[in-house]
Amino acid sequence: MKMKSAFLSFCLAIVCSMTAIAQWLRPPANPYGPAGYAYPAPRTGPVSDLTIRNNLSRAFFGDQSLNSMGMRVQVSNGVVTLQGRADNQDDVGRAIWYAYNAGAQFVINQLRIAP
Repeated sequence: MKMKSAFLSFCLAIVCSMTAIAQWLRPPANPYGPAGYAYPAPRTGPVSDLTIRNNLSRAFFGDQSLNSMGMRVQVSNGVVTLQGRADNQDDVGRAIWYAYNAGAQFVINQLRIAP
């Protein structure tokens, strides 16, 4: 009986250590990646500046925290420039993510985090 309980304790220790390793290897919970980086979504071709601006306006309007920030957006030849203030790094990451998903080829981030 002692042998059986020792074996079960050994198996439990292995399972617990495997769980700890799996949690350590898991990617960060932040969907924008480490340090707020945003990754562009794949697309089939270039998108017009007007379409990018309209898509961004719609995305920012639907996001409560970004809608209230009063961010300035400029679009030129597929390059989006974000200017203004953000409440935190998550808002900055989300704004960049929306810009790429709206069709931007490149995003210039000039957002400042409010003190």
